[in-house]
Amino acid sequence: MMKKNTFLTHLNTLSLAEVKKFGRHLKANSADSKLLLKAYDYYVKFHKKTKPSYEPEEVFQKIFSRKLTSKADLRNLNNFPTDLLAKLKEYLIQKKVMETKFEKDFLWLQVLEERGLSHQRALQFKKVKKEQNKAKDIWSSLNQLKLYNHEYFRNNFEKEDTKTPLIEDGIQSLNDFYISFHLKYAFESLNRKNILTTKPSSNPLLNAVISLIEKKQINTSPTNELYFELYQFSQERTYPKFIKLRTFLFDNVESLAQEEKLITLLSMINYIAGELKTGRHELAIDIFELYKFGIENDKILIHNGILDSVNFRSIVNIACNLKQFDWVENFIADYQIYLEPKVRLENVAIANSMLFFEQGKFEEVIENVEKYKFSEVNSTIISRIYELKSKYELSKYENLDSETESFIRFVKRSKNQGDANKLAASQFGRILIHLFQRKLSKDKLMHEIQTTALLYSRGWLVEKQKGYQPFTN
Repeated sequence: MMKKNTFLTHLNTLSLAEVKKFGRHLKANSADSKLLLKAYDYYVKFHKKTKPSYEPEEVFQKIFSRKLTSKADLRNLNNFPTDLLAKLKEYLIQKKVMETKFEKDFLWLQVLEERGLSHQRALQFKKVKKEQNKAKDIWSSLNQLKLYNHEYFRNNFEKEDTKTPLIEDGIQSLNDFYISFHLKYAFESLNRKNILTTKPSSNPLLNAVISLIEKKQINTSPTNELYFELYQFSQERTYPKFIKLRTFLFDNVESLAQEEKLITLLSMINYIAGELKTGRHELAIDIFELYKFGIENDKILIHNGILDSVNFRSIVNIACNLKQFDWVENFIADYQIYLEPKVRLENVAIANSMLFFEQGKFEEVIENVEKYKFSEVNSTIISRIYELKSKYELSKYENLDSETESFIRFVKRSKNQGDANKLAASQFGRILIHLFQRKLSKDKLMHEIQTTALLYSRGWLVEKQKGYQPFTN
């Protein structure tokens, strides 16, 4: 049987349109390699399909149009996937370079230098320098440093003037880059210390830079200021610090790069989400405003054209809890196109279930959930929670006991789910059983809801407890 084909593994990450473009590139640049092109035509048929499992003799016959007769023939056959992978890597790297504007412009600057086109090179330098002076991201300082280094230390005999400003600009760029990265890593170190079980070690090199910025002994860019605010927020994750960071982000949104805005937004969302879990429900409006900001301002939360499904559901959930029903309907209609196609339908189904539930349309929730087969375990768990809650609201208790027990067993058997999520879901099922069996006292039930550390739909369970009446013997 044929060995695992790494070329196909990489090819399967490409869309059909990308495969067609690669095929055209390969044919244009490998016209003299007829057998390689025949091998490609054979393997491309298996793009995102069952891997080829034919015997080597059969594959060899298809490509070479003759029988496999020796070990040398087998080696030649096995070379094709390797050669095709090399071609694919070369193509993807070229494509990436062409998409990265600075790298493309800087390479062209070097080409003009090598070709002796001094006037055109000078114009190109001015153009790229002007663009990088306007750039907002953390890498712009490093890009500027490359430009200044290229201009000042050119290996030629045209030392017409000292160009001292280039040295000064280069040193300033280096300082900006140095400070930015110290602050970025300082923030990330603290951030991981806050959220990870295994804590990262501290970095004593950060202290000197932090001290300089605190004393304003170094002029800083908006990006540096942002990472300083992030560092301060990570040191002391309090609501006043959150307000200060949010104000800075909102006031400087036009001066910051997309990556920095995304990092900051996610940091604040994680903080508010953690506070909500502790019962600070009054902060729901804060996280809603963050989510709105994240989708309405340059689509910050839509990273590489994709809106994460967890964020999509969280936005709907928060907005529904705040009774922003019209806004939710518009959001689902307008932003579902940014979900990954393979999970779009099920996430829209869950979003609609959330909306129907908060609107009191419990029959529609059940119908909506039952007509979809969810591919992700987490989606299945969430949809079934809404189904169980809807049946409780409709007093459909007949099979609710066995359905909830089945749900708990499903959660405990589930793979690719964190222990915290599994526990929160199974604890929901356990307390729901208490609700409709009505064996616990009212106070005992409230104690269970309040003291269970990890619990889905805690707010809804609290509301149901208010009207709860236990059976009396």
